[in-house]
Amino acid sequence: MWPVLFHLGDTPIYSYGILGAVGFLFVVAVTLGDARKKGWERQDIVDLLFYGALAGLVGARAFHVLQMHEQMNGPMDWINFRTGGMVFYGAPIVGLPVAFWWIRHKGLPLWEVLDSFGKALPMGHAISRVGCVLAGCCYGLPTDLPWGITYTHPHTVAPHDVALHPSQLYEAGLLVILSLALFAWDRRPHRPGSIILGYLGSYAVLRWVVELFRGDVERGFFMEPVFGELLSMSQGISICLLAGVAVVYWIRGRSAPEEAKSAA
Repeated sequence: MWPVLFHLGDTPIYSYGILGAVGFLFVVAVTLGDARKKGWERQDIVDLLFYGALAGLVGARAFHVLQMHEQMNGPMDWINFRTGGMVFYGAPIVGLPVAFWWIRHKGLPLWEVLDSFGKALPMGHAISRVGCVLAGCCYGLPTDLPWGITYTHPHTVAPHDVALHPSQLYEAGLLVILSLALFAWDRRPHRPGSIILGYLGSYAVLRWVVELFRGDVERGFFMEPVFGELLSMSQGISICLLAGVAVVYWIRGRSAPEEAKSAA
């Protein structure tokens, strides 16, 4: 594969970072477009994107450090992004509370703004997953299927010279389908908040399935002292996320008659 796209002098520019940036720019374009159409203050959305992305980056890196702490040699390794290492679930776990606070702080319509992110994030995530393919991270289990990927580049972290499930592409493809479905849903009448909750619930399910094909066991297992190696860390978080989404749907469902009565 192609973990380094090019060099600026002696500095390598990594494909994972470039495609992650492209995915983020897609989210920026969608949310700023919604801000223009719906009359939200543009600077508030720009600030939300900045603080949310920063918190998500910290969360994704922190989860990686927690999972790989035995291979870390001190605080400098914790913040050395050039060695790679992000865990996606760390981004929403840290980033969403920050986004929630900022939206409330600025008086923006909470669920409408979150819906804008909900339809954009899957496509941005899909683009970044292509970077995972090029970098050779988040690789799959060995396979005899004709579409298996064999890594030979010395800088990729995946096992070399063995065909592996392209689990990164499985996830990217499912995310593209999810994003298209959410964009279509957003064009139809819907209750505010349905898009972001639909995204989170659907991603929990698709991620649980994709984990069945993952081969990078160093990502750890969920509550290993209790469940052993039954669930990967991401599968465990997926179950918790799906349960959380179901609770929010139930709470909002109970409040819907009161909201309708107030509106009337």
